Amino acid sequence: RFTYADQLHYCVQSRGSLTETINHLIDAYDDEYITLERLSYFKTKGKELEKLINGYIGYLRKQRDNSK
Repeated sequence: RFTYADQLHYCVQSRGSLTETINHLIDAYDDEYITLERLSYFKTKGKELEKLINGYIGYLRKQRDNSK
């Protein structure tokens, strides 16, 4: 996708998918498929990814608004 609007759309979807994945990991912990240590690791990585995605979303919004 080449437009800022398209890229924004997919980034917002990606952020939602990341949140959903973390929720599935919490379920996996609750059902004792993974340890608390493993859950904490993935939650930390998820927060890092969320910050990156949010930063890119902010960048794309700025670029989109400046191109109008």
